[in-house]
Amino acid sequence: MNYTKPSTMSPRIALRDYEELLDFARQELRKSQQQLIQLRNQEAPAAELEELEHEIELLNKAVDRYQLKIKVLQHALRESENQP
Repeated sequence: MNYTKPSTMSPRIALRDYEELLDFARQELRKSQQQLIQLRNQEAPAAELEELEHEIELLNKAVDRYQLKIKVLQHALRESENQP
């Protein structure tokens, strides 16, 4: 299976792909947050907690980045549809 970066595809396909990436990142974020709560309740080692907190930070950044890309693509699609 060939992989094409979303930015090199049509805006509609890229939008769909970024929406899927956003959904996946949100699911992973929720799982990691739940895991962090469980580990804190179990008084897990600090290193393990820090690693998971770092993972959560990265997932938050990914969610923010995908949301921004989606907004940009939605705007581009609206603009292209409004052109004569």
